[in-house]
Amino acid sequence: GKRWGFGPYKIVTNTKTLAGNLACFISAYILCAGIGYMEFREIINPFGAAAIVAFIATVGEGITSRGYDNVVIPLSITGTLLVMRHMVDSGMI
Repeated sequence: GKRWGFGPYKIVTNTKTLAGNLACFISAYILCAGIGYMEFREIINPFGAAAIVAFIATVGEGITSRGYDNVVIPLSITGTLLVMRHMVDSGMI
């Protein structure tokens, strides 16, 4: 995000960029869609699930400051996947 730096905004005292948010979304989406397709394509739509997970990870990255996004991103992905797994196991989706 800092290299291209379009769309800067401030969170507390840190400056974030929309370019960084976009990079976060794309990388999370590609990883989740790839793993989801290989492992879970018979159970759920891996591309839709990856979009949801990537969106939540991006929101987490976008609202945190001072490097806490390095903790928030993995926790938000893990939490989202656990909720989705529970929904699949209970027949909600």
